[in-house]
This record gives sequence, structure tokens and C-alpha cells, in this order.
Amino acid sequence: MKMLTKESLSYSEYARQLENGMNISYEEFEKQRRDDWMQGYNLAYRFYIFHGTLDVPLDYIIDGFPLGNWIDNQRKQKSALTVNQKKLLNNINMLWHLKWNHHKMRAKQEIRFGEEQYVKWIENWRLAKDFFEEYGHLNIPTNYVVKHENGKKFHLGAWYQNQKTNFNNGRLPAERLCKLDMLFMVFDNTNQDEIDRILNVNDHNFLPDYLKGVDPFKEKPISVIFNNGHVSHKMRLQRNISHLKAYFEEYNDLDIPQTYSVSLEDGSVINFGSILTYIRKKYREGKLSDEDISELEEMNIVWDPRGVMTKKELIDLRDSIELVLEQMDSDSLLEVETLLEKDYPISLADEVELEYQMLAVRNQKGLTKK
Repeated sequence: MKMLTKESLSYSEYARQLENGMNISYEEFEKQRRDDWMQGYNLAYRFYIFHGTLDVPLDYIIDGFPLGNWIDNQRKQKSALTVNQKKLLNNINMLWHLKWNHHKMRAKQEIRFGEEQYVKWIENWRLAKDFFEEYGHLNIPTNYVVKHENGKKFHLGAWYQNQKTNFNNGRLPAERLCKLDMLFMVFDNTNQDEIDRILNVNDHNFLPDYLKGVDPFKEKPISVIFNNGHVSHKMRLQRNISHLKAYFEEYNDLDIPQTYSVSLEDGSVINFGSILTYIRKKYREGKLSDEDISELEEMNIVWDPRGVMTKKELIDLRDSIELVLEQMDSDSLLEVETLLEKDYPISLADEVELEYQMLAVRNQKGLTKK
């Protein structure tokens, strides 16, 4: 089984790193946040199924992931969690209301031995590991006896039961609990069917099918905004460019009306007109990188819309031209085009489109330029 990565950084920490030049797009950032949260939830689900509780020691680390801290952070940040996150955690009986000194009191209860006792415990754990590798589980019978390398008999079943008793009494240190969980030790048989399923999982994703693919960040509370409401310039810029990119992919232009907006399923609203205004403002202030400018220019952004005809104005002009062409001969066509160039300072793209429309009218009427 592959090792999992460490818990992801917070939004505010990402914001600071983006300001310092971290090269990560908004889409990548959002995807990583979802993947990291679901990784924590995946391990929390496994812990709950095998232990029957989410009372995770604060210093508990499994497969390199600080699950104890992750669970504690969900509890502390409950008001900032999304509706989906709360539902997912409630689905595994999240303990939202632990006393502030719960972990401190628990640490006092844990059995504390010296190095010599820990070395002996590890020797016994290795015997349990051998059992797991042979049978694929750690459900050791109470009367099960094995032999140490020195030939001495060891009651592994009794040792196994002793670990469960210590855990239930809050006396099993987190580092020992992690060692036992590496062998998928069962502390609670309530969910035996699900335990049997997880024991056959090979991809390190222990969630059942109905929980896979759930978006934990859907239905985000209106009050929750990055960095306590203060979004860094870099992060806001990346987010806005990604919105413009989505608009361009759908409409193949960035000719966005100032009032154009879209309402999302989570109740938030994206005002594309305001986003375009913000991007142009940052361009005038010189706060866009060469990469940002290049990406936006590939979408044919117009940096200064003043003096550039809108699509509606262009359509109205085209209709007017067609009406004039119906009432004139080819001798007057050159004069009309000269007048247009003088009175309508349009952009090159608009001029090409206008010329195409006029050419179509010429072909239709059999007119040619002199």
C-alpha cells in the first residue's frame, strides 16, 4: 500500500505562498483541497470502523498523515465547515464536543514505560505482524501461543486482548496504537461486514461506494471566504482568470456584458462583468505577470474597451449597412466604406467581421468595388 501525503496547508497559508510566487492554478488548488480533505476523511472512516469511535489521540499519525490533528481541526473549525463536510463527519459519529483538556487527561492515563519496555513491546508486535501477514487479519484467538526466536513460548492471544483493554481504558499510547492499526487490528466488532470488506481493499481508499466522489466543499456557507474574508491578490487573480477561461471555453470570446452573472448551486454568484473590470484594472496598474497577460491574450481579451464597438453596436451597424446597400449602386460603396472608417474607430477584429458581412452582401447583389 502506498504512503499517503501529509495534511494539506490551510487556505491562509496557501494564500501567503501564492503571494510568494507558488506556481499553482486556482483549479489545482481547489482540487488539492478536496483530495486532501477526503484523504483525511478516508482515514477517519477507517479508524471509526475498526475502533467504534472517533476519539483519536491528538498525536496519532497513520501512514504519515496526522489524523489526530486533522480530527481536532474539524472540531475547532465546525462553524466554517460546509454542509457536506458536516454530513460526512456525522455519518461516522463525529465527537464535536470534547472537553478542552480531554487529550491532556488522556495522555496522563496512557501507560508510560522506558525504552527497555518499548523494545520488548515491539518484539511482541512483530509476532502479531507475522500473524497478520500469514492470515490477512489480526483477529487472534485468546488462547493462541507462538514462540519467540529464542524458543520461549509467548501467549500472543492474551497480549492481543491486553492491547484492546488498554485502548478501551484510554491507556494505550498513540505510537503503539498506530503500530497496531498498521496491521488493521480490530478493537470493535460492531461493523464486522465492513471490516471484512476493508481488509480486502488494495488501493488505500477505504470508503464505500456511496461515499466516493462526494464533493466535501459543496454547499459552502456564505460567511466562509478564504483567509477570513481577505483574499490575497494572487489567489483572487488566479480564481478570476479561471472563471474567464471557463467563459471563453463556452462562448469563444470575452465580450462580456458588465451585468452578466451566473448563480451556482451553492448559492454563490459569479459576476463575470465585474471580474473582467477587475482584470483590466490590474493590467493598467501593472500587477499582472507576463504569464497572466499571455494567458488572457490567448483568449483575445480587449484591454481597453473604450472606442471598441460592442457586438450589439456592430450588429446594428451591419443592419444599417445592409439597408443602405439595398438603396445604392456600386459607385457609392467605396464612399460609404471610407465614411465608416472615419466615423467608427472599430477594432481590427470587428473590422474583419464587418468586412466579411459587407462582402457577403456584395456577392448577394453582384456588386464589386471600383
